[in-house]
Amino acid sequence: MLIQHLYEAVIYFTTYPTPWQYKSVIVALLSMYPHLGNGLSHGDAETYWRHKLSHKFRNMRRTVDSKLPEVECMREKIKIWKTNKNALKEKMGHPLAFGCANFLPAREETEDDASIAAHIEYMKMEIKNKIPDHLAINTSLQCTFPDRRRYIISNPTFHDMKEQYPCLFDPHQLIQEFNRISEVDLAGVMTVSLKKYASSIIQLAHNDGTQMEGDEYDSNEVAMSLLPKLMREPLQSSTSLALQECGKEPMLILNEADGVVTGQVIAEDVVLCEICSYFQGLCVLFASCYAFNTHYNKKHRNTLCFIERVLIGMDGKKLSPFIMSIVKKLNEKCN
Repeated sequence: MLIQHLYEAVIYFTTYPTPWQYKSVIVALLSMYPHLGNGLSHGDAETYWRHKLSHKFRNMRRTVDSKLPEVECMREKIKIWKTNKNALKEKMGHPLAFGCANFLPAREETEDDASIAAHIEYMKMEIKNKIPDHLAINTSLQCTFPDRRRYIISNPTFHDMKEQYPCLFDPHQLIQEFNRISEVDLAGVMTVSLKKYASSIIQLAHNDGTQMEGDEYDSNEVAMSLLPKLMREPLQSSTSLALQECGKEPMLILNEADGVVTGQVIAEDVVLCEICSYFQGLCVLFASCYAFNTHYNKKHRNTLCFIERVLIGMDGKKLSPFIMSIVKKLNEKCN
């Protein structure tokens, strides 16, 4: 009965509520009637009632509301979309992100060409503000994610991508984009894996019995600063030189002075974003290869393959004998 009343209240405004609208309705409901949480945490209660309301709308669109003009229009759009999706899959090769959970996801039923264009225009304007609304930007990036994936695999230049999606060219958003594509919490998984490997990486890179000192964050940062050295791929520190050498595959440039780390991730002649730590830099470098559908830069290939297969545990190409030997040595030091 409650779901029916909620449905009747919302259907007055839209037949296809957006994820944000579902959330707003349920948050207001639980704020007014907290006992509806039934002992669940706020997040779980929100998910439960949101699923119930979403299920109600889907059932009504299949039955009572099936003849509404907007429902019939959406049904035709979905048919065309599925046809184009299958045709596109037949033409594609196998780029780096191929096989990830959301390599080429379907557009939300609530979105169309007009709404996607509105999201893109909004983000272009919002990012110019002195204090952008990052929550709203996240929502728009999520809504435009399926269309952005198709745009990116059409092989635009980095200049064009930055003009179209300027909000994406940010360390946090590039890592979040990898999370959307792979459904893997990149920074979280890396942090957990480094609990096992950080000490061994430091010792092996120094080729002695050096022990970790300081807190976990410090040890992770030190380990990530030494990982490229361990992989025989020292990082460049000259942006001008790197810009001359860099092609489409992203490259990381880092400088450290008086304990302060600064750097950039670049591709072609475009600065993708500024970074402020070794951990962030390697996370963003790895994520950007997936976000922009490129291969690994040959100057970082061993390092990124190690991150992919060892620290994150993703399926990929077989490790080279060199990396396998490093992993073996690290595991010996872990035991």
